[in-house]
Amino acid sequence: PIWFLAAPKSMDHFNAASWATEQGGALPTRKQGDYLTTLKGKGGAFTELFNRGGSFPAGYVWLAERTTDGSDRAWCQRLSAGDQNYYNRDGELPVLCVIR
Repeated sequence: PIWFLAAPKSMDHFNAASWATEQGGALPTRKQGDYLTTLKGKGGAFTELFNRGGSFPAGYVWLAERTTDGSDRAWCQRLSAGDQNYYNRDGELPVLCVIR
């Protein structure tokens, strides 16, 4: 089983990764981010994040992987629509922690 925990506030990727580790877990991988979008419409604690639409970065959460283009960006998942994008790691997004 996989458990998800939401951080109390948005934060940059650096602090998000640290926070997730402190919770005994990690940021979701890109594959886990895809899985999260399948939970849309099933209610629960993340409903508010799933329903944030609009323009970037609304509805996105940080993912663990950094981009491979040499920039200081990391992947993020838009829960409301299911797409993945990247964002500067010093920007703030909501954070989910995956605990196995």
